[in-house]
Amino acid sequence: MSLASVPHSREAAKAAFWAMEYRFGPDVLDFGWSGYAVLVLVEYLRDECGFDFERVDGHPLAQLLTADGYCAVFEPDEAARMAARIVRTPLDEIELRAYANDFSATDDRDAGKALLDGARALAAALGCVRTDCVGLLRVG
Repeated sequence: MSLASVPHSREAAKAAFWAMEYRFGPDVLDFGWSGYAVLVLVEYLRDECGFDFERVDGHPLAQLLTADGYCAVFEPDEAARMAARIVRTPLDEIELRAYANDFSATDDRDAGKALLDGARALAAALGCVRTDCVGLLRVG
């Protein structure tokens, strides 16, 4: 039998989770651009490619952690499926740039490259989710 001390408030529970995550959770998303590009990529995949992020950004843990940013929780099977689908999806840098600039009301020549690199990094990171863990994507 084990006994754990659990914080009483929602905010204390979130703080305890993040402290543990930063200490024990490896950062496997190797990405040299702003995290905002990953948010735009998620919206592109949702809007233009029919990806369903409902289970990952609607996950109860994601709901607890999303007070100040975007959070998605990928169960192992979902992470593997999502990684494979991202890899199989033909992504065009020019189309990604147009979407990103329209989405953000900007005129960034590198926006498509950022989203393309984000897709590669996200697929690789999701491929690292072990069967005894969950993948946590947090931007914020």
